[in-house]
Order: sequence, then structure tokens, then C-alpha cells
Amino acid sequence: MRKEKKFTYFSTHKRSILKSATFWSVSIAVDLIVFYLIFKQVETSLIVTVVGNLTGFTIYYFHERIWNKLHWGKRAHPHS
Repeated sequence: MRKEKKFTYFSTHKRSILKSATFWSVSIAVDLIVFYLIFKQVETSLIVTVVGNLTGFTIYYFHERIWNKLHWGKRAHPHS
């Protein structure tokens, strides 16, 4: 039986930024549509969307920073 060679792929920073931007754009558009369907007011929908996304962004940032300090579930890269 032939042993297959395993490759490790890493995303470039450009790919990660583009992926984040497209997800963020879609998420904001969906939020805006949903809030407009609920409130039937553009201004209220925009305010709730902006406040909600800024709050979520901030919470996610601190969540990531806390997880980066934890060693649980981390392993050294085999090639390091």
C-alpha cells in the first residue's frame, strides 16, 4: 500500500482579509434586510445594524485575544 504524502496548506493574509470582508459584507446586508423587515424604517435598521456589528466585532476581538492566551488544544507545528 502506497503512503500518500500529506500537505499542509495555509491561507495567505490577502485571502483571509478578502474572506473576512466578503463574509462581513454579506452579514451586514442580511442584518440590514432583516431589521428593515422588522422595523420598516431605514434609519432605525441602519442604527441597529451598525451598533450590533460594532458590538459583535469588539466582543469577537476580545474573545480571540483571550483564546490566544490559553494553551489548551494547541500543538507545535511539526515542521518547526
